[in-house]
This record gives sequence, C-alpha cells and structure tokens, in this order.
Amino acid sequence: MLRILLISMLSFLIYSCESVVELDVNNIQPSLSVSSIFTSNTNNPNGRDNSFEVQLTESKAITSGNNTIFIDDAVVELYREGYLLEQLTYDYDRDLYVSTETVVEQGFHYSFKVQHPDYEEVSGEAFVPFASQIGSTTPISKTGSPSPIEPNRSIEQVEMEIELEDPATVKNYYHVLFYHTLVNYQVLGLDTTLDYSTTRPFITNYNLNGNNEPEAILSTSSAELYGAFLTDQDFNGTTKTLNFSLQYPLNPAIQVADNIIVEVRTVTKDYYDFYTSAIRNAGIGSDPFSYTPTSVKSNIENGFGLFAGYSHQVKAIKLPR
Repeated sequence: MLRILLISMLSFLIYSCESVVELDVNNIQPSLSVSSIFTSNTNNPNGRDNSFEVQLTESKAITSGNNTIFIDDAVVELYREGYLLEQLTYDYDRDLYVSTETVVEQGFHYSFKVQHPDYEEVSGEAFVPFASQIGSTTPISKTGSPSPIEPNRSIEQVEMEIELEDPATVKNYYHVLFYHTLVNYQVLGLDTTLDYSTTRPFITNYNLNGNNEPEAILSTSSAELYGAFLTDQDFNGTTKTLNFSLQYPLNPAIQVADNIIVEVRTVTKDYYDFYTSAIRNAGIGSDPFSYTPTSVKSNIENGFGLFAGYSHQVKAIKLPR
C-alpha cells in the first residue's frame, strides 16, 4: 500500500506536465510513511482488535529497490482530544508500534506525533465515527455452475440485499466488505471431520436492479483495497437497500458454503479519499477505464499514508443449501 502511494505521487508529477521535466528520483529526501487504521470494535472478521497500531516505513525513490525499510526506533505519541495518552511500544514480531494502555472509542478525536532524528516530524489526526446500523440482510438467490478452469469446482453466485440505516445528522462514508465461510469436510470410515475457512468472495456486480442506488466504487482484485466504497449523498437520513452480487469457487465434493458475513464500516472522509484514490490510480476498480495517474490522498503532515478510524456493524447471513 505504501509503495503504491509513493509511486502514485511520482506518477502524478511525471504525467501531469506538458513539457519534459528532469526528475532526479535518486536525490529525493526520504520521509516517513504511516499506516494506521483502527476501530472501536472487537468482533472484527479480519481479526483486528480495538487497540492502536502504527506502522512506520521509509518512503524512498522508485529506483532504490523494493526492500521495505521499517522504522523501529522512533518516538510515537498518541493523543485523544489533545491530551497525551501514551507512547506506543514497538512490536518487533509484527513491525508495528502498538498501544498497551489505550483502546479505541467511538466519538473521539485521536492524533499522533512521530519524532526521529533522521526524518522530519510527522503527525496526523482522525475521528472515530459512530457506526451506522445494518437492517435486514437477505440472500435473494444462490446459483452454481461448473468452473471452466477447474473441473472439480463450481462457481457459486449469491445475490444479496442489505438495508443500511443512515443517520441524518452527518455526512457518512461507507466501506462494505464481504466474507464467506466454507465448511470443509472429510469422511474417514464412520467419522466425519469438519473445519472452517473464511475468505473474501468477488463482488461481481452492484446495483443489480437499477433502482437509483447510490454510486459505489468497487475493488475485488486487491486484498488491501477490497470492498465497495460509497457515501450517503443520495440517501442521507434514510434507510437504503443496497444490492450486491457475490461469486466464489467451491468444491462440492468436500465443501459446503455455510454463510456470508457482511461488514459495513462507517469511515471518515480521509479513509474514503485514501482508498478510492488508490483504487482509481491502480486501475483495479470495476470500471476498466478508471485508471487515472493521480496522487493517492494522504492525511499525514510532512509524510505519506493514512491515520484513520472506523466503526462497524457485522451480520452473518445463512446461505440456502
């Protein structure tokens, strides 16, 4: 993600000029890149808890190689509403700075400051919004067809309706993600063993019924940028039904699709702008002509990256067999 960010910003400099500009990328002064996404929730499908995690890396020239330089000796301070909470501790096993005393709470402004003798001080701030509610969730249909590539697999497709209850007092931004749980079974004599695996299905379609649903930016080909991103511009303060079509592979001889988990994140404008600009820049959205050589949005002062919080609602939907 952070490599995408730096390459994107350099691409903008190159492509947006009409005359030839000599850019000495080897002499670009290194700066700090920040990656920190945090949530107030604990029941997260991706395993994230409600503590703070901040990853620091060095942004460097494109020609300097692909090795990521993790910064493990900085002073990282965490604040809430302007008051110092703690200095984060470095976890060498995960290459992250983590909080040991603070948990994320909805409705608060958080900020951070990083100091290191070799880099300019970087900082950022974020608000953790209150979660919007998921109303009813309905699997409309479920179909399957043989895989054209793998003879033992089928391609399952599920069409779903999701009701989103949007508050009227603020402009909201959303990130919708899906996970599906497969039951893998094996029969050995009189015994049957079961284990469960969770993956992300492909979002193959949105706005299936064409019923004036809000525009959404989709990404299915990148694990880091996966999901549907939308705003409440067209349905502020109302309950809106969103329609999705999901697809995933299945081996019917040894697997059964158990359920679909929908996660609706209520995010901030900084979060939304960062991800949607990265999707457009990388050309991995649902629109094949969505590639735009532009800079990826950042909310880090004197650096690059994202410091952003979110809250969410999660629901599991049992699939018809």
